[in-house]
Amino acid sequence: MPLSVKVGQLIMAGFPGTTSDAVAGLISRYHLGNIVLVGNNIGSPDDVLALTNDLQKLAQEENAEGLLIALDQEGGRVKRLPSPWVQFPPAREIGCIGVQEFARQTGQVAGEEMLAVGINVDLAPVADVVDNPANQVIGDRAFGTTSDAVGNVLPSYVSGLTESGIASTAKHFPGHGSTEGDSHDGPVLVEKSREQLESTQLAPFRSIAKTADLFMMANVDVPALDNSGVPAGLSSAMVSLLRDDVGFHGVVMTDSLSMGAIQERWSTGDAAVMALNAGVDLLLTSSGDDVGPIHGAIIAALREGRLSEARVDDALSRIIALKRRLLEERLPPIGEVGSPGHRAFVRYLQQAAERRGCDY
Repeated sequence: MPLSVKVGQLIMAGFPGTTSDAVAGLISRYHLGNIVLVGNNIGSPDDVLALTNDLQKLAQEENAEGLLIALDQEGGRVKRLPSPWVQFPPAREIGCIGVQEFARQTGQVAGEEMLAVGINVDLAPVADVVDNPANQVIGDRAFGTTSDAVGNVLPSYVSGLTESGIASTAKHFPGHGSTEGDSHDGPVLVEKSREQLESTQLAPFRSIAKTADLFMMANVDVPALDNSGVPAGLSSAMVSLLRDDVGFHGVVMTDSLSMGAIQERWSTGDAAVMALNAGVDLLLTSSGDDVGPIHGAIIAALREGRLSEARVDDALSRIIALKRRLLEERLPPIGEVGSPGHRAFVRYLQQAAERRGCDY
C-alpha cells in the first residue's frame, strides 16, 4: 500500500451534505479511509443507504479498501438518526432499569437499525461513570453514577451491538464523568487520584476490554495518570495504561481533534502526529477541512523522522483488520428501519423505565 494511502486510512472525518459528491475529493486526493456521519448527512433511510453504498464503492475504486462508516447513536439526546429510525431512551434509563437482557437487546436493535443503512460503527456506548452531579456534558448519556451501575449493563449492551454486526466504541477513556468542564469548549482537568479513578472511572472500561471493538480516548487532562500536560488522546502513558494494564488490543481512536481542548493548544496536524506517536490508531475530526492538514502533517513527520512508518503500519494493521471483519464477514441487514418489532421493544423499555421510576 503506498504511504499516502496508508496515512489516509488512519483518518476518520465528517463532511457536509447528503451525497457522496461532498467527500469524493477527500477520498481520491487524501485516500480518506473512514467517515463519520453527522446530522446534516442524514436524509431518509433510502437516502442514507444510497450514500453509504456510494461511499463504499468510491473508496474501493480509489484505495482498494472499504470504509468504516460511523456515527454517534447513543440514544437519548445524542443520536444522529431521527424517526423513522426507532428512538431509544438515554443510557441512564437503561442503567436504571438494570436488566442485562434489556441492555443486550437495546444494543442489538440499535445495531440492526444502523446496519440496515450501511453504517458499521457505532460511536457508543458511553462507559463513563458520572460521579459528579455538576457534569452536564456526559450526564444522562452514561448508564449510571457508580461503577457497579454502569458495569452491570455495559457489557451486555456491547454484546448486543456485536451480535447485530456493528462495531462498538467505548468512550471516553479514562473517563469524562467526574469533570465539570466540557472538552468541546476547551481544556478540561480530571482532578481525581489514581485510586479514585481505579475504583470508579476505570472499572467499567476494564469490563469490556476484551469485547469492545474500539476505545475512544477522552480529550481531558488527567494529571494522576500523566502529568505531562497533554490530554488522554495525545498521551503515551494513557495509551500504555489502556493497552498494558486494562488489556485492550483493538483500535484506539481520538475524540475529535477539532474540539476546543485540542484547538486551544495545538494545530490539528500537530495533534494528529502527537496522537500517533502516543500509540493511537485512528484520528477523528468532525470537519473534512481538517483532512488535508492532518494528512500533510503526518507525511511531513514521516519524512522528517518525527514519526516512524512502523508506527503507521502498526495502527493500520488494526484498522484494516477491523474493516475486513466488518465488510467481508458482515451480516446482512436484519429487518427494517423502524420495524413493528423494534418499535414494540422500545415501548416495552419505556414501560419498564416507568415501572422502575426511571423516566427522567
